[in-house]
Amino acid sequence: QHSGIKTTLSSYSAAGSFRRELENNGLTTKKASGYGIKRHMTSASYPATKRHDSNSRQNKDGGKTSIGIIGAGLAGCATAYSLATRGFKVEIFDSDSKIANQASGIPFLALRPRLFQTESPIAQYFLHSFLFSTTQFTHLSKSANIGWKETSVMQLNHALNKRKPIDIKKISSIYPDDVLRPFSKEESKALAGVQLSKAGIIFPQGGMIRPNDLCNFYINSPNININLNTPIKEIRYSNNQWNLYSGKPNPLIKVDKLVLSNSFRLKELIQTKYLPLTKSSGTVTWFPTTTSSRSLKSIVCGNRTVFPLDNAESRKHLVAASYSNKIDILSASKAAQENYEGAIQNFDFAEILANSNRGNKSGMRCSTPDRIPYIGKIPNYEAIRKKLAYSHNNARKSLQLADNCYWPELYINAAHGSNGAATCPFSAEILASMINEEPLPIDKEILASINPSRIVIRHLKKQEG
Repeated sequence: QHSGIKTTLSSYSAAGSFRRELENNGLTTKKASGYGIKRHMTSASYPATKRHDSNSRQNKDGGKTSIGIIGAGLAGCATAYSLATRGFKVEIFDSDSKIANQASGIPFLALRPRLFQTESPIAQYFLHSFLFSTTQFTHLSKSANIGWKETSVMQLNHALNKRKPIDIKKISSIYPDDVLRPFSKEESKALAGVQLSKAGIIFPQGGMIRPNDLCNFYINSPNININLNTPIKEIRYSNNQWNLYSGKPNPLIKVDKLVLSNSFRLKELIQTKYLPLTKSSGTVTWFPTTTSSRSLKSIVCGNRTVFPLDNAESRKHLVAASYSNKIDILSASKAAQENYEGAIQNFDFAEILANSNRGNKSGMRCSTPDRIPYIGKIPNYEAIRKKLAYSHNNARKSLQLADNCYWPELYINAAHGSNGAATCPFSAEILASMINEEPLPIDKEILASINPSRIVIRHLKKQEG
């Protein structure tokens, strides 16, 4: 997985099964003389003349399984990439005319972790997700332009959870220094390039990513075929396959396994219409640079998030984003004014940005009631309801769901809200590992905390209680 052209390998093991596995993954092997009492050893290398995708892996069935993904946003494209690197053939379907056209379509996303004040499985999930994204983006950027820039992210104290203020000392004791550390107002200028209005926390590994560039990289594989302007209105399971319908009597395609990453359109499918989703509208605005703003070198998060200059946009800053729980998106002028007023509060002087709107981008965020995405196998609502009905009260607290409580070969990676840059790539790896029957990169407690069954069980227990 981490090897490229001219990589060499030496191993004490000379077992035939070991050598064959290396050869199956593209290496040329040789049984060599061992050392001391060891008669033989193995040496292997990638031939310099052979093209090798450093991310490619073998899948369990040699690529015979067909996989469909509904949704071509960041979650869907990341999932397609993780599956394609394992050799699976993937078909993506989206009703839009281009990829990453909804919430994933804003110019930049800030990569930072969602913080927690106590250790828990879900806190581990968000931390692992952030660390995975920083590692993946840095690795991929060595050979391709994915739109990643490690700028660090500085989060001001007033930007933290407003319902329950975060204890900086407690946070610092939970997270290591290479993930975050507190900074004072006095040292903010040395870190950010301009004087900030408050103290806060800096994420040294954080940065900015262009989701459109990243998605285009993810799907640039011969193992991925994308079908745009192709809405999937119904799915049915028959003869061990999922049939996808686009509004006509006959299925558009049949696939062995199916992943749903279709945001609000989850409500349109019978299998997922029961999953609660939350909507929030948002608008990002471009503002022209000033002499002072050109010195900004870190992303600054406060009442609004202000991005430093990018090579492709050297004359204006992106400010994100207005926020409203209402479905109606604010007018461009009102959103721009709110963004400007929120942005200048991040700094010690109001002249940091020029109050002149240079363009807007609006969209709807899709999240869940507990702000934790839906990742894993999709539960069958009626099957779980029956299981709960036959369970005793004492058993409900530690209810274990059998395989028949889930739809067969139906998976989900959706509803990441404003955390998609951090959570989509790692969630894609979780699903790909699950589909390929690999050891999962998370434990059972984390898996249970992100699976949508948590919501179903919670809802059904509340109804019966």
